[in-house]
Amino acid sequence: MNINNTQHLVYLNLQLPVRELDWLLAALMALLADDERLWVSQESEYGSKAQLHSSFEKVVGRARTASIRLLCPVPRSHQILEGLMVKDKPMGIQWQIQPLMQTGEF
Repeated sequence: MNINNTQHLVYLNLQLPVRELDWLLAALMALLADDERLWVSQESEYGSKAQLHSSFEKVVGRARTASIRLLCPVPRSHQILEGLMVKDKPMGIQWQIQPLMQTGEF
């Protein structure tokens, strides 16, 4: 992946309960190319005030959540999502494709 050409890159944000993190990491690692990288963060907040500041704005009712952010080209984000959907996906995983600032690409 050519990082210098950021025109068509997006963040694939995945949010899930912490208890499902091992499943998602294993599934993602099997799908990733050698030059793709993950950013993982974990938050512990409670009730309707729970927030993940790095990806999704609000998590309602989730006490312990984790988020994963993958920087990749637009078509690759769709390939990764399709790869995850064919596996035995646990409940509670949310995803979002977020364009880089000022690119407007989806």
